[in-house]
Amino acid sequence: MFNFMNIDEIEFEELCKQILEKKLGKTFRVFGRGADGGIDIQANDNENIIGQAKFYMNTSQSDTVNKIKKEVNRIGYRNIEQYYLFIGREMSPQNIQKIYDSLQENLKIKENIYTIKEINELLNKEEYIAL
Repeated sequence: MFNFMNIDEIEFEELCKQILEKKLGKTFRVFGRGADGGIDIQANDNENIIGQAKFYMNTSQSDTVNKIKKEVNRIGYRNIEQYYLFIGREMSPQNIQKIYDSLQENLKIKENIYTIKEINELLNKEEYIAL
């Protein structure tokens, strides 16, 4: 099991980028802090494939949901082909549904929401172990 206690937000974003690269077979870039328009990670060959990495380890689930809902306004309604959300904490099924409901315009399938549980499951698969 990956130890998330030993990483910071920047390392979490890099880990999420590497997961997307492995999963989709594409290269991605990570944007630094600041005015990124709600985009943390973007495919190099397609600006409409994006990811967000939210390392809310010490935030309550309800605050996490509210913070992510605010991200909807930052993302806007651009022509997003694929959207991936990585959350650096566990979430209840009800809260994942709330997040999905708020992002449905951009998030095509609920399986593109990854909590620490799903991230750890991926990192334990043979093809992801080297990350």
